[in-house]
Amino acid sequence: MFYENFMYLCKKSDVKPYTVIRTLGITSNSILTQWRKGSVPRMDTLDKLAKFFAVAPRQLAYGDVRDDDQVYDGLTQEERAVVLAFRSADPETRSAMLTILRAKEAPAAHQDADGEDK
Repeated sequence: MFYENFMYLCKKSDVKPYTVIRTLGITSNSILTQWRKGSVPRMDTLDKLAKFFAVAPRQLAYGDVRDDDQVYDGLTQEERAVVLAFRSADPETRSAMLTILRAKEAPAAHQDADGEDK
């Protein structure tokens, strides 16, 4: 599943697989062959690839990244990064992120359409 995900993301991002490998400093002449045969990258390499494509490492390795297309449809790259950060955060960090977001929402609820206080 990893290799199919990797190739799909390369095509979707309009980047050649070897370009991704070189850009991330992955050194192995036969790495694509290994991946095509079912090998999954080590965690440090998987993390680099996941960050490059703005997907969750576990999703890249074992899921189907095409499922995320519906979730990410219409989001900017920055918004995708926020979703990825939230998904990969531990519960305590998620709670803190939600607290910050809710605090930012609260003042807007007390303003009218022109931004004036009600």
